[in-house]
Amino acid sequence: MGKELRCKDCGQGSREYCLLTVLSEDSFSDLAHISNSIHYEKGETLFQQGDPVHSLYIICDGFVKLGRRTLEGKNQALIFCGPGTFAGATVIMSPRKQYILYAKCLTHVKSIPIPKRCFLEWLNNDPLILKRVAEQCAQNFNGLAIWASFLAYKSLKERLIYVFQQIGRHYIDRAVENEIICPFPLSRRDLAEAIGSAYETTVAQLREFEAQGLIKISASSIELSPRIFNMIVE
Repeated sequence: MGKELRCKDCGQGSREYCLLTVLSEDSFSDLAHISNSIHYEKGETLFQQGDPVHSLYIICDGFVKLGRRTLEGKNQALIFCGPGTFAGATVIMSPRKQYILYAKCLTHVKSIPIPKRCFLEWLNNDPLILKRVAEQCAQNFNGLAIWASFLAYKSLKERLIYVFQQIGRHYIDRAVENEIICPFPLSRRDLAEAIGSAYETTVAQLREFEAQGLIKISASSIELSPRIFNMIVE
């Protein structure tokens, strides 16, 4: 794995955010010798809640859900990570020795694990890396606050639209005006879990969206109309 890593493992639209784009040549060369991109299938985990902290994961392609398991044994989605973002940075920078969340692949995922030692050296030696990490962590905390508010106060319809917009925007460049061709990577069951709703209730709302021409549902997929990205959810 040489310097092609910068382009080869860059998911569509991720360059603007990815840590790899601000690495120094020395840091990038070091990374090329100690890490490779790893492919994960849908449903696999990058790390489990309670695992020893060992790596930061750059998400090159696909989507990962960061969540936690409650004392009642339920899974609670907290943050969605797409191409160019990363998972595990906050806990690495804290005194904690275990991951406090789990990272589960919602789609096929390509990721580059960055060993903890290497990541901490980047933070200490490269102000651009520190700035990029701080920006992404701030976005995650802001997104977590927004999502907590949505779960508490917003309707099922509003929560669905928010998730469609946040995740579907990575695919909107493939959509054509007034055509329902923008693919959405989550299944109906994934959506129900993500928004904290019963599966049957979620499916009923999705059918209502389909009747309005906002989405198209098939046996194995959901496709979005570009019109859904213009809907306002406050």
